[in-house]
Amino acid sequence: MCRFLIVDIFETKIVGCILVAILLDILSIILIQTYFFVERFDINYLLTFALSYTMMLYATVAILFLPDARNNVKSTIKKIEMRDLNTKTCKPVLEKIRKEIFLETANLLAHIILGVVSSVLFTMHNENVEKYECTVHVWTNYFPKWKNISVLLYRIIFFPTVYVSIINPSHLIKYSLLQIKFQVYVSIHQIEEINLGYEDRPFSRLDSQFHEMVSKRLLSCIKLHLFYYGLIREIEKRTTKYLFVFKTVSILLYFGLTISYFSQKGVLPITCLTSLISLSIFSGATVTRSGQELENLSDDVYMSLVNVKWYHWNESNKRNYLIFLTNAMKPFKLKYSQNVSLNYKLAIELLQAFFSAISISSNLKNVGNKTQI
Repeated sequence: MCRFLIVDIFETKIVGCILVAILLDILSIILIQTYFFVERFDINYLLTFALSYTMMLYATVAILFLPDARNNVKSTIKKIEMRDLNTKTCKPVLEKIRKEIFLETANLLAHIILGVVSSVLFTMHNENVEKYECTVHVWTNYFPKWKNISVLLYRIIFFPTVYVSIINPSHLIKYSLLQIKFQVYVSIHQIEEINLGYEDRPFSRLDSQFHEMVSKRLLSCIKLHLFYYGLIREIEKRTTKYLFVFKTVSILLYFGLTISYFSQKGVLPITCLTSLISLSIFSGATVTRSGQELENLSDDVYMSLVNVKWYHWNESNKRNYLIFLTNAMKPFKLKYSQNVSLNYKLAIELLQAFFSAISISSNLKNVGNKTQI
């Protein structure tokens, strides 16, 4: 279900045509509003449509990057070798993965429901909608007879736009990282079973066959561990090119939300702003939590290695074990710069940017009032 809602649904021609139509509509409104702002050069005009403008900008970026992000997910999955877990020893791992799949499905459905509720709250406010929504404003002022139709179209395309721009990107990243996470679960299980079949044998009965078996299993685990690091670096490299853009437009969106609250107080309902803020926080929490969980999984790999009974191995296996243990100290992490990683720290930075936006937009409101006076 998650793959269909996140990836496969956008492969259909109907959805592709809908996205192109939405993109063209958004771009045309952005160009029109930009022209009006440059012509008037009025700060109050900018404050009035700040939320609508930044939302359209965010949606444009998301739709343009969607094909590339979708191809990255498919490429990641193709490189992972799927393994049969329908065995007696793998049953605990299989149950753990099934639980994760259930939780992710529930998380996605909850996110979609929140998106629907947010869309309804934001679009069902009829009164003065043209005073804060760019699309309706243009139609109302230049095509007044079509106002009702413009409001209807605005309501129809709002949720698809929210889904593509806010909900889908976060779950695309989480879906990719979950594939790696499931494979790491299997690797941890393999590490725990390196001595399988020889646990109860005394040291004197451990022959060359045992050491050869350990060597084969250990080298297999090391290769898989290095493969996961390489895969994470590849995802990191592919997503770096648009992470900065998304982070920038996210901050602009936060500015738009707070500016609208202060400049449009009494016009734009607090329920509209609250619903969009909740949806944005949910998306940010989803993607940063997925990165943090993958980072925490590194500790599980390390602890599984620490608990392995390695002291009966030969010198060659002990050296390989030490190399593996050293490599396992390095966490799985999507790191985009010296100070930016996909974890809870990034979430805190985004929240700090949000509160900074509240402070700055409050000052902008005062500037706008003085200009009006």
